[in-house]
Amino acid sequence: MKRPGLIYTFYSYKGGVGRSMALANVAALMAKAGYKVLVVDFDLEAPGIDKYLDNGKSSYLLDAIDEKSGIVDLIYHYKSHYSGTNGGAPSFTWRDCLLDVSINGKKDRLSILSAGKNTEDYISKLQALDWNDLFDSTDFGNYLEAVRNQWRSTYDFVLIDSRTGITDIGGICTIHLPDVLVFFFTTNEASIEGCHQIISAAIGAHQKLPFQRNRLVAVPVPSRDESRTEYESAYKWRKIIAEKFEIFYNDWLYRKAKPKDILDVLRIPYIPYWSFGERLPVLEEGTKDPTSIGYAYDVLTRLLTTRLDWEMASSMESAQDIKERHQELKKVLTDKLEESQRVDVPVSTNYFSRFLNQITAFRKRKPVWFYSILVLVLLISGTILLDSRFTKFGNDQLKLGQLKFELGEYDEAFVLFQTSAKTGNVDAMNRLAQLYRDSLGTAPDFERAFEWFSKAANRNNAAGMNGLGQLYEHGLGVKQDFQKSLEWYTKAAEAGNTAAMNNIGMLYDTSEGVYSDYLKALDWYTKAAEAGNADAMYNLGKLYNAGLGINRDVAMAFEWYTKAAKAGQMEVINGKALLNAVSTGDMEKVREILLKDDVDVNQIDIIGETPLYLAASGGYVELVRQLLAQPNINVNPYIDPKYQAGNYALFTPLTIALHNLENPNKNPELGKQYENFLMIIKLLAANGGENKDDRWQLYLQNDTADEVAY
Repeated sequence: MKRPGLIYTFYSYKGGVGRSMALANVAALMAKAGYKVLVVDFDLEAPGIDKYLDNGKSSYLLDAIDEKSGIVDLIYHYKSHYSGTNGGAPSFTWRDCLLDVSINGKKDRLSILSAGKNTEDYISKLQALDWNDLFDSTDFGNYLEAVRNQWRSTYDFVLIDSRTGITDIGGICTIHLPDVLVFFFTTNEASIEGCHQIISAAIGAHQKLPFQRNRLVAVPVPSRDESRTEYESAYKWRKIIAEKFEIFYNDWLYRKAKPKDILDVLRIPYIPYWSFGERLPVLEEGTKDPTSIGYAYDVLTRLLTTRLDWEMASSMESAQDIKERHQELKKVLTDKLEESQRVDVPVSTNYFSRFLNQITAFRKRKPVWFYSILVLVLLISGTILLDSRFTKFGNDQLKLGQLKFELGEYDEAFVLFQTSAKTGNVDAMNRLAQLYRDSLGTAPDFERAFEWFSKAANRNNAAGMNGLGQLYEHGLGVKQDFQKSLEWYTKAAEAGNTAAMNNIGMLYDTSEGVYSDYLKALDWYTKAAEAGNADAMYNLGKLYNAGLGINRDVAMAFEWYTKAAKAGQMEVINGKALLNAVSTGDMEKVREILLKDDVDVNQIDIIGETPLYLAASGGYVELVRQLLAQPNINVNPYIDPKYQAGNYALFTPLTIALHNLENPNKNPELGKQYENFLMIIKLLAANGGENKDDRWQLYLQNDTADEVAY
């Protein structure tokens, strides 16, 4: 007998949190995994869940929405045909309204029950529905219950997209229909408090229903999460969320797990690229990258498909992950594990048992003074033996932990580093502190990170000293103290730690807690870069490019950028890829690169041209739009003297665009359409901030370049 399906209602107190997009992506993953899924669009006043499956670019729908009835049509028909004798059974049912969807060629896995036909009478039908009257004057409650039972017997999972806020429709979705409420919210008081009130009220009302029900369970899901860029603020808000919604988490979390632990994983990040249009990143991008939104949807899907078994959901691997396993590393790891199992963990009682046996064997044959010497010799040799075996065991655990870390198996790496650290292994102490700091394999715990960094630093470990410097600089687990930060960085740098050298340079470069001193920044960056630190090479290139602490030297900047790229510095590598994509006008490639976290959008080529410069000079209006949307874009790059005029020092991208605009015949290889350049001028001028040149306003007012002298 088939196990009854579960009905999940996706709810949000406010709009714009990505609820519908999350539902569509979860549904796609469920269907892809082989589950039979029904999506119900109950957001009747603002429908459109079907758009995610037919967005113009990709279409998974097998039926036209205009040809199939939906919720509004069904209920309107029910109301029109209702009679007290037959229960108002309409001439067609919800099964006749289904839109079939094909995911990976599977046509019978996912269906949509839309809000209604996209026709002119949709609004009038919706407005004619009096929900209170339906419940009071008809048998609508029993009708809904019958439909609900049919859904549960037909599908593995039913996903309902609910109306936001407090509405009658929302009550149907949050009280009558669901087994579980999955509610989305953003990190602000109104969203959190609103959700808490609505969900609490829904749970109370659910218990009073005249139908057999289990307790309504709620799953909080933070949305539009920006912890990648605002980590400290995110950490504080997670504590607030964990405390506020603890009562909801406790209904389904297993005992060992804590709300603040899963908030590091069960959240939907804000990725600007996916905020345009209705998209399915789980199909377009995949779910492999832990920083991607597809991965976040996969975590939520795992939780829902395991029926809220977090222990199982958090340990599951997708088929894609398994296929991508590093087989070679696996073999090495297996060999190491077998070797480790052959080495006994040293136990002091075993040694002392042998020691006592040796004493007993000699006691009848030797004088007392001999026993004293024997005891001393055996204690010393035993201690050395014990220490050496502990040291070997600790080293083995550290190596295994490093292999696990490389495989991304952070939970197991954490246990191995912890075991090794407790044997006195200094490198393991430092690695353990890093996991606590970066919340890998464990919940973030800056106090424990400080504890283990301190233990490593007190044993003259340079990496531990650098770690302490970072905690003091950012006030993590300890009161923020830039002077102590500088002191620990300096100790680490003197011990040869290149990361600390780079960190000192950054303090002076950014004047973060210390006075600005570009010469000192240049000195420390140079020391670290010459010692092979890729980040320092990158920072040194930026100083040369900006002319800070030294005369601007594009050639030297480019040289250090190139060295950084060869050393694996990803911001430069991706920045160079961005330059190449912009130079060819490859919009799709540009979008793909801009999705990455580590990309320098102001990277220069060998002659000092930036991506924005190339986009403007090439007349690529849409690329200019994309680049201007980046938070770190430099709209006012370094001035090219070639395009200075009198007292006006114009932005390089603006001036090159202007030059092409005013001389279309002289520069046919650079010139594009006049409208393109005018649009670029508008875009860049609007983003120029306080440096904006008044003459750009004249261009915009006159709408022609000919009326303003250059």
